[in-house]
Amino acid sequence: MYNCSENPVENLIIHHALNGKALKNRLMKKNVLLTIFSLLVLNLLCAEGPDSLYFHKSMASALKEAKKTNKMIFVDAYATWCGPCKRMNEVAFRDKAVTAFVKDKFVCLKMDMERGEGIKYARIYQVAAYPTLLFTDSNGKMLHSDAGYKDATMFLEVCRTALLPEERLTALDEKFRTGQLSAEPLLRYIEKRAILMNGSQDKAVDAYLQLLPDWKQDAAMDFIMRYVVNPGSPGFRFLLDNKKVFTNRFGASAVKGRIESVMYEELTGGNHRSGLEAMEKNIRQVYPESADRLVAKYRTTYYAAVIDARSFMEAAKSYTQTFPPEDPSEWADLSYQLSGITTHKPFLNTAMDWVREAAKKEDNFECRVAMAYLYKAMGKTRKAKGAAKKAIMWAKENGESPVPAEQFLSTLE
Repeated sequence: MYNCSENPVENLIIHHALNGKALKNRLMKKNVLLTIFSLLVLNLLCAEGPDSLYFHKSMASALKEAKKTNKMIFVDAYATWCGPCKRMNEVAFRDKAVTAFVKDKFVCLKMDMERGEGIKYARIYQVAAYPTLLFTDSNGKMLHSDAGYKDATMFLEVCRTALLPEERLTALDEKFRTGQLSAEPLLRYIEKRAILMNGSQDKAVDAYLQLLPDWKQDAAMDFIMRYVVNPGSPGFRFLLDNKKVFTNRFGASAVKGRIESVMYEELTGGNHRSGLEAMEKNIRQVYPESADRLVAKYRTTYYAAVIDARSFMEAAKSYTQTFPPEDPSEWADLSYQLSGITTHKPFLNTAMDWVREAAKKEDNFECRVAMAYLYKAMGKTRKAKGAAKKAIMWAKENGESPVPAEQFLSTLE
């Protein structure tokens, strides 16, 4: 997750549900603070007042109302730690012009994308930035989306766009798919997709680059530096192969930062768009000194992402034998990844052994949470709840955030 600048494109707080990241970072940053006060505020914001919107608290409730009134649904996809989300609550959602317009046109739903049903819908709607503003039909089908802080005027513009079938993001998706977008409309489409921070602009970025005759021209290099986020794409390969040219234009620090940012998201992320062979090639070019270990580790996260449990176990065995993890949290991380891709008892039992051995060396929060996920994968719900509750108690006793375990527990109850 990141705190971003006031730039409309950059002013996003981003959360990636990272399949390959260390478990402590994947589940939730430890410095996230959830206070009783902040939760009270969020609950109060769901209540209707004279100058505020009424937000439903569940998708089922919003869908029922939308079908009854024949309205679209507006979903405020937020996270409790998100500053811009709170600012929109205080400013845009209490503006009189906004409340009058939105109440007339939409059924509103406020959803914490890191708790309860929000976790599922974050995956369905590919939410990667907060706040994300989602617009669906009365059946929950996505029609339009935007992201980042919006003041009242900007938010009204987003709402009006969502009401225009030809201007919605899904309409632009179809125009791109059928080859109806020329260069300028294609660039605007890429900008709309890029602001969502979920990598959904990749194909359009590749298509736009094919329209440019010389990728070493300033405009092409500017485009690559700004929009290329797939390390397996032709644009990123061009950046790596022409690093000196880019450095002459943007400076060594900016180019290095851009390359490592793209690589980091792929190494720790869940999409793995570049493919195993292409990413291994990138790793050896960008990180030659630590390439062997990074490649070995990447294979585990890659096979977890493509849900290949057998290959994951082979890669995990190879990685841990060649580079034995010293940090117990790394064992917990491997176990957590496995819990999400298989119910095969022998594999899960092996992972449980990993965690138990790691916990003997250091009894930490990550190991306790990993145990809870493994029990759930085994179908042992009662033990999963017990492990999660013990993890919550441990976190509180040791001054750590219990939120990841609380989030997990909410999915079981």
